[in-house]
Amino acid sequence: MGRQAILTWVANGVLYAMLVYKGTYTPPVAIYPAAYISGGSSPDAGSIRVLWLNTANHSNAVAQSRNWDAIILFLQEEVKNPGDANSNTTTRLWSAYFKWSWRGIESTTVTDAVSKANLTFRWGFQTNASPVDDDPDDKDTGTTRLDVFENGFVSDSYCGSYGVMGVMSTRPFYNAETISGGGDPTTFVWALWSQSPDANTGRRYLAKQFDLTLADGYSFPTTSANQLGVPADISQTEDNNSNWIGHNGSIIADWGDNGGSDNNDPVLTHYAFTANGGSSGVTFTNTESGQNLSDVFPSPANLYGGDHGLGFTLVFYEEKGYTAGGTKQGDQDIYAATFDPNTGNLLGASAVEIDEFTSKNGTGRDADTNLIGTRISRDKSYIAVLFTQLSTNDPNATSANKGCKVVVYDTRYNLSSTNPPYSTATRLTANMGQANEADVIEAEFQVELADGTWCDPLCAIQSNVSIMHILYVQNSTTQADPDRELHLVGFGVTLSSTAAPTVNIVTQDTIIAANDADWNGTKDNKQLSLAHAAAYDNGSGEGVNVVFAAQANNSKSDPTASGAYQETRLFHWIYGNSTVDTDTATPLSSDGIYDSLQYSGRLAVITSARSTSSGNWGGYYTHIFFDQFDATGDSDRLELWHAYWNKTSSPAALSQAKRISPPQSEGVTTTSLTSSHVIGTYGSNVGIFYIYNDFEEGMIFYDEWSPSNGWKSAPDRVDNYYFSRSIADSPTNVSVALDIDGAPGSCDDLPGTIIAYPKELDRDSLNNRLLLRVRNE
Repeated sequence: MGRQAILTWVANGVLYAMLVYKGTYTPPVAIYPAAYISGGSSPDAGSIRVLWLNTANHSNAVAQSRNWDAIILFLQEEVKNPGDANSNTTTRLWSAYFKWSWRGIESTTVTDAVSKANLTFRWGFQTNASPVDDDPDDKDTGTTRLDVFENGFVSDSYCGSYGVMGVMSTRPFYNAETISGGGDPTTFVWALWSQSPDANTGRRYLAKQFDLTLADGYSFPTTSANQLGVPADISQTEDNNSNWIGHNGSIIADWGDNGGSDNNDPVLTHYAFTANGGSSGVTFTNTESGQNLSDVFPSPANLYGGDHGLGFTLVFYEEKGYTAGGTKQGDQDIYAATFDPNTGNLLGASAVEIDEFTSKNGTGRDADTNLIGTRISRDKSYIAVLFTQLSTNDPNATSANKGCKVVVYDTRYNLSSTNPPYSTATRLTANMGQANEADVIEAEFQVELADGTWCDPLCAIQSNVSIMHILYVQNSTTQADPDRELHLVGFGVTLSSTAAPTVNIVTQDTIIAANDADWNGTKDNKQLSLAHAAAYDNGSGEGVNVVFAAQANNSKSDPTASGAYQETRLFHWIYGNSTVDTDTATPLSSDGIYDSLQYSGRLAVITSARSTSSGNWGGYYTHIFFDQFDATGDSDRLELWHAYWNKTSSPAALSQAKRISPPQSEGVTTTSLTSSHVIGTYGSNVGIFYIYNDFEEGMIFYDEWSPSNGWKSAPDRVDNYYFSRSIADSPTNVSVALDIDGAPGSCDDLPGTIIAYPKELDRDSLNNRLLLRVRNE
């Protein structure tokens, strides 16, 4: 059916929604709470959730008829009723249904089989929203703790792992939910929220299930909500923390722990939701009095399940060490827990520590472990867990440095507790533990590996399915005034059906060293950072390329001497491709004028023409976008540049970096770039939009690259409505409804891309209008 999206926004205290489908739009529809009173508060724009229903293959005929329908949730106050003594102004949770088959009908009224109320639909959207939560005003009065604090959906309609926001793109002006983000087969839908059931208890998680099989049912039940089970050591007045992540029906929720001597230590609990109901909570973090969970709540990126080919739910998280007696330990560790998605129960060898050092009692060294992230292989056979840790926890050791380690989890076999599917922790840092080795400052995986938020890991880029690469930065130990060094390490994974996986180092190299005079002779690299660096597969087995920003100079020992120069440039480094292996870095752009062409600090790397094979494949074209100041030395002007790695050529090669320019006919040749966004790929093509500002009006352009034609000779002017500078102001808060981050795991997400932006169409009115442009299918 093509790409479609529901856009929502708040204007003048009212929630509006519209459908965008194949470049056509429904008129905006105002959605009010059923108990709306003029003059009340505005809807909470950050609370708006949209869930698409994919029920084409549902076993029930009524549910099948809901295919491509959607449900909207939002928070808004119900204003106090002066005639009701038990009434109170309370933030409540509301739902509005979208009926796909009514999208072309201006207005229709139906009787809801759930609430028995008459509901009005305009252009497919329910206009008088239905309450979801149980109004606590009938029980107690006079406390704002009865408000709904947080809300979201729990459903297998979401593709991949999701946070409390689902996979919805959240913007300050509007929200958009596209079918690519929520389009898995739907068998159940729950609403989940945080609220105090009455004034005498703490904040609790509450849930209601939507009946997909009820004819003419467009709202959640009016019966009391299900309260999720409270962990045993949570006191009656303790609150939950309104944090949760999910994968299909598995929810990891966060509770405050008021027990023991260390108050308010969080407790993690797993709940399982299905079409047949919800489970009671299973606490899997330590509930001893000394427990202290990491401040970092688990990310959806570290949660895996059925959408990744697993028959169970798996989450990686951080927790302080402890002993069975409850004595609190100082070191922080990484744990993994595995659950049955139907019952919610822990499975087999679960809730176990997987880093190298187990918790130590007494005077042991605090070998803190910090989780960097996790990635799943293209063939879904293993998950790599990357973390930093001290090289030893021996209290008698004379030296210890923080280095990188990896543990690999075999997803294919849920082995017994005596033969767990985890590798031993493998040290990735060269010379780790030596007295002169500096701490690792930061580390990251190569770009475009799949994590828990990806719908389909096959859309990831991994030239060799058994190899992953990481970058890390550390200070040099060879200089009195140490600069930073950038290092690459690759590790190979070997799996076995009868034993734990093993890890071996296949690549280890220093990409930039503080004493390398080729481009860093003046030793001025203290700002080297992974925020301006990325490694990507170059399509040749274990081969990998690295792009990074560093100080360029001409290796003079005195940076103030005549002829010395310094400028920040973006460099490119190639490894493991025998035909073009340089093992040295070269600048991506050069104008021959030093101290002028300067990298500005924005970098994006994306691959087009991905393979959907589960074997040793990667991308054909990897694109590098970056911003830099122009060659005239005018520091007020930024330009957008592009280079690409061409795997299809023989030999594979890096293109020359070129400036992406707006057409001169627009009169913007002397203006400055203000923002740019890579928005998607389609086959070998890649699309980007950018804004140039001529100090009168910011103008949005869209450009697209293809192997045969390169960039368009004339980029599309996006905001072509009211171009005259005398009546139109600059567009603001430009956003994309469908982009790489908003649609994880989508291999070809450029067709149907929606660009939405607010703009003042008349300077006298100062009122923004929401404008939309859609790339064709």
